[in-house]
Amino acid sequence: MLCDIVAFSEKTERDQVQCIQELDRILADLNGPLSHDYVNCTGDGFLAVFRVAVGPEHLINLCEKIVDACRTANPVFAVRLGIHRGDFKAGINVFGTSHIIGRGANEVARIASIGDQSHIIVSETFFDSLDSPALKGRFTAPFQVSVKHNRLMEVRVCLNPSTGGHLNAAIPRRIRLLAQMDDRIFRELEGYIEALSLNDFTGIPVSELKARLSIFIPSQENRKVLVCSSYHVHYSKGRKPAEQNAPRLTRYGTDPPEGTIGKAFVTGEAQCLRGLPDPEVDEDAYVRDVIAKAMQEGLSLQPEAVRAWQRKARSFIAIPFRAAGDSAGETAVLCIDARNPLSSLSDSAVLDIVARLKEDLDNELAWDLLIRRSK
Repeated sequence: MLCDIVAFSEKTERDQVQCIQELDRILADLNGPLSHDYVNCTGDGFLAVFRVAVGPEHLINLCEKIVDACRTANPVFAVRLGIHRGDFKAGINVFGTSHIIGRGANEVARIASIGDQSHIIVSETFFDSLDSPALKGRFTAPFQVSVKHNRLMEVRVCLNPSTGGHLNAAIPRRIRLLAQMDDRIFRELEGYIEALSLNDFTGIPVSELKARLSIFIPSQENRKVLVCSSYHVHYSKGRKPAEQNAPRLTRYGTDPPEGTIGKAFVTGEAQCLRGLPDPEVDEDAYVRDVIAKAMQEGLSLQPEAVRAWQRKARSFIAIPFRAAGDSAGETAVLCIDARNPLSSLSDSAVLDIVARLKEDLDNELAWDLLIRRSK
C-alpha cells in the first residue's frame, strides 16, 4: 500500500512539515490496524508491505480511515492511496530502517499516481484476490491506464460505503480523459464506416458493404503478436468489445508473416484480399480461395485457421499507420473486413481508398492512440 500527500511539492516548507506531522499522528492512531511488515518513508507519504495473511478488506478499510482522517486534520490535506498485490524484496538498510524494492513496489507507486485527492486505486491483481461479492461491489469497473514505460495496467477506483456507494472523490482526471479519448477514437472509426460507402470511396451502401473495423496493436506480453484492441466497430451493431466475435491475434514475427494484418505491420504497406467467394454457398471453395490468394501475396495462413474464423469476410484491407513524423515504427493496423467482395472496384480505386484512409490515420487516429496510451 502506498500513501502519497497530494500536491506536496506545491506547499510551503512550513505546510509540508505540518502535513507530515499530521500524517504521522494519524498513522500512530492506526498503529494497531496498520500491522505492517515493513514501512518506507517516501518523504511525502509512506510505502507499507503487509503479510499475505492480512485480509484485503482490512487494507481497504485502513485506506478509507486514512482518507477520512486527513479531511479533518489540522491543516486539512488530501492523500491518494494505491493497493497492489505483487512481489517485493525488503530488509533493513545501513541506517537501520526498512528498505523496500522490487516490481511490486514500483507498480503500486504507479497505481497510486493515477489518483487525485482522496482516491483509493487498486490493481486488478489485488481486486482478483477479493472473495466477497459485497467487497467487490465497492469498486468501479476496470480502467486500462498506461503508466511509466508505456506499460498498460488495469485498475479500479474504490467506492466509499459511508456515502451510500459514491466515490471518495470524482473519477480521477487521467481516467476521465481516457474515457473522452476512447469516445473520440470510436467516433472516428464510425466515421470511416460511413465514408467507405460514399460515392468517392466504394459507392456501396453500408447495408451491402457490411464492413467491420478493428484496430490491432502489439501485444504487451509478446511483441511478435498483434492483438485486437478494444476499438472495434461493426456496421450494424456499432461499438463492440473486442472479445465479442472479434479476431483476437495475428503473428507477425513469422516468416512469412501471418495474414494481411501481420504483413501490413511488418512491411508498412497496406495489404488487400478481395473477390472471395460466398462462404455460405461453398465453404470449401472459400477456404481454398483464401489460401490461394494469401500464398500469392506471400502470406502464411492455414486451412484450419480459416475455417475457425467466426466471421468469414469476402474482402480484407489492412492499413498500417503511425503518427506523422514518428520514426519509431508502425503504431497499429486498421483492419477492414467486409461481407461484400469489392469485386466491382478496380485495383486503382482500392489503392486510392487506402491512400486517403492512411493519410487520415497517420495524421489523426495514430496521434489519438498515442495520447490515449500515454495518459
